[in-house]
Amino acid sequence: MENIGKRIREFRILRKLTVRKLAEAANLSASMISQLENQHHGASLSTLTRLAEVLGVSLAELMSEQPVETVSRVLRSADHSVIDWGTGSYKKCIVRRPFTHVEAYELMLEAGDELTDVTYGDSIVLFYAISGTGELTVDDKTEIVNAGDSATFWSSQPHGFRALGDEPLRALLTLTPPAVQSSTRKKKTQGNKND
Repeated sequence: MENIGKRIREFRILRKLTVRKLAEAANLSASMISQLENQHHGASLSTLTRLAEVLGVSLAELMSEQPVETVSRVLRSADHSVIDWGTGSYKKCIVRRPFTHVEAYELMLEAGDELTDVTYGDSIVLFYAISGTGELTVDDKTEIVNAGDSATFWSSQPHGFRALGDEPLRALLTLTPPAVQSSTRKKKTQGNKND
């Protein structure tokens, strides 16, 4: 693809990463990133996959012909990326990639569905219950949550959610910094949460 180098550069600048920082996070050399961005060198699929992960975009977004938009814009409901599971439960991404400062999701669990033993990155998670009743488990502690309740915890702590009663549990999850950034930071700092 002709403009892959240009897209790598645009996403890198959007994420406020230097060539050296991107190279370090993707386990590549700075000269390799420079050669890719200047279209002096091609990249393997595994290299592009690593770069996409570090840049917080999908491989399809990295390789797309669509221009990289650098200004705030509306994310239409039809364009949300959605992960479905259970009997109608889902987790819907509600912010555009690449994530710069915050990553956010709508979580919807149908009655009786659950999401358990989740861990990722080393971000602060803000959980805000929009409707329904459920259980929030962090480490070994479980608490009942109702509409309007909120909680914070580290994404690296084992956590989970379960819908109680007859209504779905709907909640907003926000992560800062985004999990991709925090995963990179965790590798470098060994996850020192108290720093």
